[in-house]
Parts: sequence; structure tokens; C-alpha cells
Amino acid sequence: AILATAVGMLLFVVSHFMAMPWPWFALDLLIFLILLRLGQHFTRRSVIFSAIFVLALLLLVLSYSTVGALFLSSGFSPEIHDPVSALYFSVVTISTVGYGSIVPKTAEARIFTISVILLGITVFSTAFSSILVPLIGQHLHSIIGKHHPTLPKNHIVIAGAGDLARNTYHALCTRYYKVVLVGRDWKPELADEAEIHPHHYITGDSSRTMVLEKAYLRNAYAILCLDASDDLNAFTLLAARQIKPDIRTVLLMNEVSHAKTLFGLQPDLVIELQAVMAAWMVQGLLGEPLQDPLSSLLFFLSDDHSV
Repeated sequence: AILATAVGMLLFVVSHFMAMPWPWFALDLLIFLILLRLGQHFTRRSVIFSAIFVLALLLLVLSYSTVGALFLSSGFSPEIHDPVSALYFSVVTISTVGYGSIVPKTAEARIFTISVILLGITVFSTAFSSILVPLIGQHLHSIIGKHHPTLPKNHIVIAGAGDLARNTYHALCTRYYKVVLVGRDWKPELADEAEIHPHHYITGDSSRTMVLEKAYLRNAYAILCLDASDDLNAFTLLAARQIKPDIRTVLLMNEVSHAKTLFGLQPDLVIELQAVMAAWMVQGLLGEPLQDPLSSLLFFLSDDHSV
């Protein structure tokens, strides 16, 4: 709009010194006023509105160029006597192709041609910025959105890659908890076989803070250290507390000989598989209802942190 207005002011000054038709200048002024009036709508994000505006602007510039070429017909070589030739000159000039088949030879015609070229550049730059850029941005956003889902929050991180970690993942997901698995063995082929969602696992050493950061542990509610190695579970718990000291922790104890060390870490909940299995055997022999250890875990996690 600024460029078009500048051209209009130039033509206004030149019109005092050269015999230029006032209807042509009036049409020129109308285009500039429309540019200034509608320029504020460039801030809109609607691609459809931008396309309509650019199309209307292009038609106005074509009309201006065609009418001006007919008014200044004697200023061109060869002279322009029909609307088709004027339209041809307009399209060639606005698109800055410039075949040279029609050339301005007078000062008035040259100034007019300069204004058409500048208006053409303005129209095409406007079309690029208001139509192509938003379309490209929307396309990139859709691509990025597919590969970068919403960051998890108040989720549960499960560290481990064994059957216990997999089954716990599925049990929590069926109860609408948000879960992220972390483990060295969670690779695409294994995760696909275990029916793990592609966005629900991180491949890496769970005892490293950098790997836990990828699981957005800072936003997590709890971490379940369920690996088959007590050492890895202990180091994972320590790494998790470095990132988020107040995170709730569940620790799997695989060997009773490590009980003193593991309890010394003061996890919020310790699960001992041997003790659970022994309790099940006794309950089965006595005919008592079996207690599901997952119920105890869910009770521990039940603070309205499900989805």
C-alpha cells in the first residue's frame, strides 16, 4: 500500500507538467484508496479472504493498466488502439515479463509503465505473503503436529522393559492413566510386538537424567521402577529425584538381599514379587479371595491423576 501510494503521488506531481487524462488518474487514485482501506485486513489469518482480496486487487490493477494504455495509445510503439492489445501490454508488464513487442516512447507512457510495474510487484508480493506463506505455515504445522504430540502432564513413567513393565503399562492404560515407558530394550520392533503406542516409550538407560527428561519426568506424577535389576531400579530412582525431588516413587525389589539398600532410598512404595506370590499361594490354599497387587498400586496412585 505504501509503494502504491508513492506511485500515485508521483503521478499526481507529474500530471501538473504533462497532459495526462484525469479519468485515468481518478482510476489510479481509486486503486490507492482501496489499498489503504483494506490494508488493515492483511492481519487476518483467513486464506480465503486473502485470496479474494488479492484477486480483486489484481483485477483493479489490470483495469488501471488497460485503461491507461488505451488513453496513452499514441505514447507506445506500436500504438495501442484496441482493448486486447492494451490487456496484453498490461499482463506482460504486470508480470514483469517484458517481451518488448510494445514499448513506451513518450515520457508519459514511460512513467505510466513504471507505475504498472511497481503495482505488479506489489500485487505479487502481497499474494505471496498473504496466501502462500499461511498455506505453507499450516502445512508445516500439520506435519509437526503429527510428529510432536501434546506434551504429557501428570503422567506416570514406568522404568523397565520386562513383562511386568509391559503388563503394568497396559493395566494403567485400560484405566485411562497417561503412561510413558522408559528402557533400553524399548525399540520399535519390540514396542510394536508388545502393542505399545509409538509415543508412549523412550529408548534409553532409565538411570540417566537425560533419558528421563525425554519422558518429561518434570511433568510426571509418579515413576515406577520395575526393571529386573535392583541396581538399575535404585539408580533410576536417584536420577528421578535429581530431576523432580517430590515425585512419587514405586520400587520393585527383585531380591530380598537388597532390601536394606532399597528401603534406605525411602521409596513411597516397595513391591516384592516373591512376597506377593507367597501371599497368593497362602490365600489360594486357605480359600481366601486373592488380593490383586495392582489394586494396591492404583490406590497409591489414585489422587485424580487419571485422564
